[in-house]
Parts: sequence; C-alpha cells; structure tokens
Amino acid sequence: MRLKAFLAAFLLSTCVAAHAQFTPGQVLTAAQLNSALAGKASTGTAGTSQLQYLQGATGSAALSLTTKLQQIVNAADFGAVCSGSGDDTAGIQAAALVATRVELPAGNCIVSSSITSSTAVTFSGRGMSATTITPTGSFDVFAFSGNVNGGGVRDLTIKAAAMTGGNVISNNGQGRFTLHNLQIVNGYNGIYLQDFNVVTIDNVWINAQTGAYSVKAYGSAVGSANVLDMNNVEIGFSTNTASSPIGVWIDGGVATVDMRHVAVVKGYRGIQITNTGNISPGPGFVTAYSFQSDFPYAEGIYADGGTTATGTLQFMNPYVHQSQSAAGVQFTSTASNVSVYGGQIDGNFMQGILTNGRFVKLGDVNVSNNSQAGSATYPGIEIGASSIGTTIHGGLSGVWTGHAANLQSYGAQTDAGSTFYTVQGVNLNGNVTAPYLDNAADSNSQIAFNMGSTAVNKVSGVIQAASGNLTIRTTSASNFVNLGSSSGGTGFSAQAPTSSVNFVRSFGSVTGTAPVLQAVGTDTNIGLNLATTGTGAVFTAAIFNPQAGVLLPTTTVSSLPTCGTSQKGLMYAVSDATTPTYNNTLTGGGAVSVPVYCNGTAWTSH
Repeated sequence: MRLKAFLAAFLLSTCVAAHAQFTPGQVLTAAQLNSALAGKASTGTAGTSQLQYLQGATGSAALSLTTKLQQIVNAADFGAVCSGSGDDTAGIQAAALVATRVELPAGNCIVSSSITSSTAVTFSGRGMSATTITPTGSFDVFAFSGNVNGGGVRDLTIKAAAMTGGNVISNNGQGRFTLHNLQIVNGYNGIYLQDFNVVTIDNVWINAQTGAYSVKAYGSAVGSANVLDMNNVEIGFSTNTASSPIGVWIDGGVATVDMRHVAVVKGYRGIQITNTGNISPGPGFVTAYSFQSDFPYAEGIYADGGTTATGTLQFMNPYVHQSQSAAGVQFTSTASNVSVYGGQIDGNFMQGILTNGRFVKLGDVNVSNNSQAGSATYPGIEIGASSIGTTIHGGLSGVWTGHAANLQSYGAQTDAGSTFYTVQGVNLNGNVTAPYLDNAADSNSQIAFNMGSTAVNKVSGVIQAASGNLTIRTTSASNFVNLGSSSGGTGFSAQAPTSSVNFVRSFGSVTGTAPVLQAVGTDTNIGLNLATTGTGAVFTAAIFNPQAGVLLPTTTVSSLPTCGTSQKGLMYAVSDATTPTYNNTLTGGGAVSVPVYCNGTAWTSH
C-alpha cells in the first residue's frame, strides 16, 4: 500500500506498451496499478522500470520509477523493522553500504554492534520523538571513518542505558560531518571526534553518560583536527563527583573551535582544554559564546597546554556557578593568550578565577560570592605565582547588588612571583578582608583606579595627562592625597621639565623622627629653593631649626627693600655699613658686613 500511495502522488508520462491508455497526469487507482504490474515478478523491477516519474516543473526530466525510488534508501527496505523486539543492526548496516543517505523508520531500532561507514553516509530518523536507536553492549554505535566528506546523524534519539563501553557516535577522519537534532540519553561516552575537518554539532541534547566525556574532540600527532562548530548543545549529568564525565573535552592538536550556547550541568568539569599528548601545536583558537557550567565537581572552565602552550582561547559571557571542589575557572601556566569578557563567575568552592597563565585578560567580568569553602578563605580572583602579563580591567570582584553576602577574602590577589600584571578600574568593594592583596609587589605591574575603601593602587612608569594639567584630588576636604612607599623607600619625587637633573624628593620616617623634603639630583651641591610669587611669603607654624646655619641674602644698604609694618621681622645682610652699632639705624657707603633687621619702621644693625 505504501507503493500505491507513493505512485498516486506522481505524474505518469508513459507506461508499459500494454497499458498505453494511461495519460500524463492521470492518477492511478489501486486496480489500475495492479493491472499495470500484473505478471511482473514481485521481487524484480521490471514493472517499475517501465513506469516513469516526472516532477512536472519546467526543465524537469523523466526518470524511471525504479531510479526515483532508489534515490532514498530506507533501512526498512533491508529488513530493519524497528519494532523494539528484534535486532535491526544488519538491516541498517546493509542500507549504509548502498546509499549516502539512509532513512531510519519510526520506531525503536535495536542495535547489537557497530554500524560503520567509511563512505560518508547520513543516517536520518523521522524526528527525535519518532525514531529511537537502542544499543546494547560495549561498542561505538555509529562509527564513521575514512577521508571522505558529508556523513552524519540527524533527527533521532539514541537511548543507550544498556551500553557498557564505547561511544554513541565516533568519527575518525571524516570531514563536513554533521550531527543535527539529536537526543542522546545515557550511554558510556557520548560523541568522539578525531582528526576531522569541519564538524558541526547543532541542536543536540546529551544526558547522563557514565564514561569519561559527553563530547571529546582530539587532534593526534599524525593527523589534524580543524574547525568544530557547536551550537545549541545541552549536556546534563546526574552526578558531580571526581569520577563523573567531562562535558566538553578539547584535547591535543585541535584548532578552531566555535561554541555558541553550550551548557553543561554537573559532571566533573564543564569544558576542559588539555594537551595530554604534548602535541605541538596544542589546542588553540577556541571561542565560546555564552558557555554555561552549573554545579561541576571541579572547574567549570579549565585550560592547560601540556608541555607546549595553548593557542588563543576566548570566553565571551560565560556563566560558571557552584563548583563543588575547586575554582570556578582555572588557567594553568601553559594556558596562553586567554581572554574572558563579561559573564558571571559566582558561588564556587574556591576562587572564582585562578590563573597562572601567560597573557590572560579578564574584562568586565562579575566575580562574586566565591570561597564557599569558608568565609575569607579564597579571593575572588587570584593571579598565581607563575602568571605573566595578566590584565584585569573593569567589572566587579566583590558584592554584586541583589545577591547573597560575599565570602571572598579579597576581590583580587596577586601571589609572589607573578609579573607584569595590571588591575585597573575594577570594583573591589564588599570583600571580607580587604579589596586587594598584592603579595608580588612587582615593579613592572600596575594597580590603578580601582574601587574599594582601602584598595591599593600602584602604577609603574608614567601617568601623563593627554593635554593640559593633571589633577589628582580627593572628594572631601577632610581627605588627603597620600603619596608614599610601602617598603620605606622614596615616597614622592617631583621633576620638571623632562630635561631636569635636580628635583625634590619627599619621604616619611619612623616614630620619633621628622619626615624629609630633600633636593636630590646629579649635581654635587644642590640647594632647595622655596620660591613665592609677588610679595608672598614662606610661613612655618613651628620652630625653624636649621642644622647647617642660615645663609642671609646679601645686598647694600641702599638696595634694601622698604621696611614697613608688613616687612617687620625681615632680615638681610649688608656689605657696606659705616660704623654700625647694635639696634641702631644704618648708614651705607662703608665696608662693614653686618646682619640687619626690619623693626617695622627702619632697618637696624644687629
């Protein structure tokens, strides 16, 4: 009846000679069809080869019905009943040997051994809710191999609770490979890809594997694995223990991975990027947009380059929540050129982000309420001892408005040994111990313009206004701009213009001694000039105690400035006094040098 219904939908341009009464466009009844095929072997193609199919559109060409029917191969044509009671492996495998696209019928197809393909076959079900594959045993259910393009699996569900080993889908070498609209339930390992060239995993839901991973992409030392696109992939596990599988595992020489809207719930890690075989080059050019890891046992995001180094890794707007035993995000010393932009890292067992990597950039990331191991035990962001060139810019590491109280010890912490780090423009408010802890004190690093009541800001090199004046000030008259050194060295030096060789230095002192304002530079003898403008004066509110004497300016009696009420107390020295006597007025024109004093009315000798 299926053949009769199919023929009823086609235009028949010609029939066998004995039935020439049929006209183009005529729809055959069951009786007419039976009459047309009368006398033909039921297992042959003599009848259908003489019937022709015409699509009907302009430019379409007639095909024999046999050719048309063979364009789409259904596993049912080879004995795959898919009733849920018999073994359908042989029928599906036989169909795969004669076609590049095999349709799997609706129902439950029982599979007891691998369905293999080295000729780029696409297996297509009738939809996730209609076609189910049920494997039993330890093997790769769909096993693709060979240097061919175009294979894949789509539109079906694989229920693999009875699997004791192997992969649900494996691909070793095939390119232009597509996995689309799939549901993979249970199983040992999920999807394994090795030495491929362009693989797309789209609209796939994977749940409750018990092996090592749900999705693993591996580039071997003798092959290459290039271009993996993962879009709208959801992975879920029933456990989050040390033996749980990894959600997405990128390993070895895999290059160019693009992930969009991939989510992993529970499991050991959300995404793991490693180089277990120390292949050179290692994994690189991995970009993840809106990656999500909820409740992993270890890190939600983890990257390690083995003995080489990773290539560029980028995470845009990630969400990592409630790691059970580790930091939410970790980059080891061989993770290189890593960027995390935006997103939320919160509620994790240890640090929100721990990096020992090289040239790691964190931009506008919200890091909050980590250190669930204990209050004030771990910082929100920790720049580890092996890190080089870490940059944290913008974002928050502390209390996030509307969320639970923060447990982080510090918003950010740099460990001794880390170098060339920059922490700039970060909101570090609301941490338990303090906004920031700098254990590295690296002279080549910068900590600047961060928010926090006691945040430490440090800049190496030059702060320069783009144009005009540079103003540094507080927001209250009761606050101060404090310039100093945490190690007891020079606190503040002022030098201008750039050609200056002598300048002023100010530094503090210990209890019981006075701070110092000192003239320093390259000259041997350097004075310190306190200059005023106009008739302004230099005032001191305390005793003036010169340790090396006072050098008065020397002039002649006739050149002394006016002595009036506002000049009272002013002292000079003159070099031409005539017979001076103490506290009497002066007469010039002589040769006696003497100090003189303005009493508010006249200059007198002293």
